[in-house]
Amino acid sequence: MLKKAETGKVFKRAIMGVLALAVAGGIFFGLRYYMQLQEYKKRIEGIVISRVDLSNVRDGSYRGSFDAIFVGAEVVVQVKNHTIESIDLVKHKNERCQSRGNRG
Repeated sequence: MLKKAETGKVFKRAIMGVLALAVAGGIFFGLRYYMQLQEYKKRIEGIVISRVDLSNVRDGSYRGSFDAIFVGAEVVVQVKNHTIESIDLVKHKNERCQSRGNRG
């Protein structure tokens, strides 16, 4: 049987081990989040939005998507008579959740 002093030492070591694991986990997940954030910034800064010459676009349904790690979207664009008739948000993702777009 362990003496009271030895029991205290074992308890302190166990607590220190748990704290060390918690700190290591915090560092790991913090660095991972930081790296993802840097990649997200690169993707967002790299977005180029240009005008589309609709006179060259045939009637129909066009699907497009973009994913920037924390934010993403998928859309369906309806074109008729060289005009955008509608843009439906099919999927939307943000850092907190992912949702489906409007279906009505």
